[in-house]
Amino acid sequence: MKKVLLATAVASLLLAGCGKSGPTAVSAVAPAGVVEAQATATLLKGFRDIHMAVFTKLDADGNGRLDEYEASAAINLADFAKADKSKDHKLSKTEFMNYADGGGVFGFLRQSRTDFLNQARKALLTAFTKLDKNKDRVLQQSELNEAALKKVDVNLHIDALHVNVHITELDDAAFDSADKTQDTALSQAEFEDYCVDHFIKLINPKYTPGGGGDTPPTPADDPAPADDNSGN
Repeated sequence: MKKVLLATAVASLLLAGCGKSGPTAVSAVAPAGVVEAQATATLLKGFRDIHMAVFTKLDADGNGRLDEYEASAAINLADFAKADKSKDHKLSKTEFMNYADGGGVFGFLRQSRTDFLNQARKALLTAFTKLDKNKDRVLQQSELNEAALKKVDVNLHIDALHVNVHITELDDAAFDSADKTQDTALSQAEFEDYCVDHFIKLINPKYTPGGGGDTPPTPADDPAPADDNSGN
């Protein structure tokens, strides 16, 4: 089985201060050039939301801070201590995000935005190309069936946060939200948005993209998804 894996070093990049605005209603078909020009910024912002989804998943009591009990479900306590700049044995959202963007990245190498974007796009383009059976450069809903997704295996693996999620079925709501041009198909850029939104839902369905402000998030039911050690 050939797999499309977003490398851990790619997934671990965090953009402090950026937020993904989340699904927005489109009242008319937007010019393709306009929406494509926004795609790069949207992809980069989306990966910030992936990290925030992990944070809110771990934040069991929803107080906006991770204690060692909450954090250790996904973070090595040695890394926790490095991120805890205030030395109060808790991680604020700011500490969590700053550490992820500060060179440590929970044990990973820091990447430039250009390197991150190139690697993420390469992985997602591989998936897009394999799923695009008729080679018309767009994906219909029928091309995102369970059999095709199982064969391609679009997944996100962040080893240091014990996250390992796979897109195994079509998400109609995410598809409609990603379809910025409203042509009932996904271009490459729209597919990027679709995958990021789907990854976020798989990590923490209660997290709203663009969240992470001053209002404590709604706590999730379980710790962050554990790596299933399946070798994917």
